[in-house]
Amino acid sequence: MNRLFNRLFLVATMIVLLLFVALWQWLQLNHEFSRNQIQQSLHQELAAHMAHINPLLSQGITSDAALKEAFHDFMLLGPSFEIYTLDPDGKVIAYDAKEEKIKTHRVDTGIIKQFLAGKNLPILGTDPRSQQTQKIFSASKLVNAQGLHSGYLYVIIGGEDYDSWQALINAENQPKIWGATIGFWVIFALLLFVILLHYFTRPIHKLALDLTNLKTLPITENLTLPDRYRGSLEIAQLSEHINQLLQDIQQQQQQVKRQQQAKHDFLLHLSHDLKTPLTALLAISIHG
Repeated sequence: MNRLFNRLFLVATMIVLLLFVALWQWLQLNHEFSRNQIQQSLHQELAAHMAHINPLLSQGITSDAALKEAFHDFMLLGPSFEIYTLDPDGKVIAYDAKEEKIKTHRVDTGIIKQFLAGKNLPILGTDPRSQQTQKIFSASKLVNAQGLHSGYLYVIIGGEDYDSWQALINAENQPKIWGATIGFWVIFALLLFVILLHYFTRPIHKLALDLTNLKTLPITENLTLPDRYRGSLEIAQLSEHINQLLQDIQQQQQQVKRQQQAKHDFLLHLSHDLKTPLTALLAISIHG
């Protein structure tokens, strides 16, 4: 892990994984938002149309048993719809489903009022068949024969059957999507790693090349590394330290040379000073 290659590979891999997760989440959320917006926009007048064409709903009736048959017919034409009538406070009154399927018996009417006021879509409302999930819907205000507000017609768009088919399709297509996505990101990661490796190691490669060339040169007073590492602060500082060390070595070498020259001069003078007395003594001994 101390090697630069390993560290760069780890960093590149982590960056790619984080980018992949973030992009995947963004694409999923954006796809879901766009799908909900399109579906709700296309079916915005669905509840109003159902209320208009049904004699009971058009009279503001919300609890008649005959509504279940009408709901059943509507849901045959649109299997992805789930239809409910609500009282003015949002209490679920009539529906075509088994009792145990209804998990929430009250719908948030504040959201319905936002929808009827024409707020920006998509607007998610209460799903009576779930305690946590919210779904897009269409809604219409029901008015009785006396002109009084009797409740709402509330239509979930993309109900339980739709979710079941969507989950089945996702189970079939998800491995293909994941395989293609992972393959793309692996190629992207390799390309990114190569680019990062080239970018980060280029100053080091230059420094290694300059040091190799420096080995073949004699030590002189002007022996320094070239100033071409400004793209990397750490390598530039390292080259400055190396140049400082080279200057110190050159100064020490010059000092050694001066000491050797002084030693040589001393020995030369010493031999010259000793040569004259020895010659005189040798001459005396010969003539004596």
